[in-house]
Amino acid sequence: MRHLLVSAILAIGLAPTLSAQATPAPRRFGITGGLTVAKVGGDDVNDAKLKTGFVGGGVAVFPISPTFSFQPELVYAMKGSKFTDQGTDASFKLNYVELPVLLRYDVPVTGTTKPFLLAGPAFALETTCKISGTDQGTTVTFGCQDFFNQVGANTDTKSFDVGAMFGGGLAFDVNGRVMTVGIRYNVGLMKVFSDVNAKNRVLSFVGSFEWPSRK
Repeated sequence: MRHLLVSAILAIGLAPTLSAQATPAPRRFGITGGLTVAKVGGDDVNDAKLKTGFVGGGVAVFPISPTFSFQPELVYAMKGSKFTDQGTDASFKLNYVELPVLLRYDVPVTGTTKPFLLAGPAFALETTCKISGTDQGTTVTFGCQDFFNQVGANTDTKSFDVGAMFGGGLAFDVNGRVMTVGIRYNVGLMKVFSDVNAKNRVLSFVGSFEWPSRK
């Protein structure tokens, strides 16, 4: 009888815990944004300088286990690079609509602050490509293709890019919602221009605010 009573008490006490563990975390949707520090790199690129910009858009988190989640995003991302040639400051302004498709790993720690890691591909569609040059206080801006045609360069801009993105950060519980801060690096895998070995390299400092979905 004593063993039966102890077993019943343990079963009643553990039932809520086991139920909570078996219940998957809710899906979350939110907004994300931050600062990009970008440049182009490759065998045909010399003396490229960093260019700052903005990244922002929407994020979704779909838990697939207690620690792993599928995290797609849809963002507007500013990339490109700066150069200086014979006293002229020039800037490639490459802007994209980007779709990172990331796998997220939340490190299992106690408390309301959890570190996480991210990795996955990022697919990008170029929206604008412009080249600006400033000399003695005068700034001139061209579309990339117009500029290449004027200087007689046999180069075309690429409208599609794919990158390998990875990074991490911290997630904070805010009254049932999730706020994150983090850093990520996006290594471009495709050439920005058709016959020039130049690829995007982007370091981003980002944050997000995510709301659980209501079923």
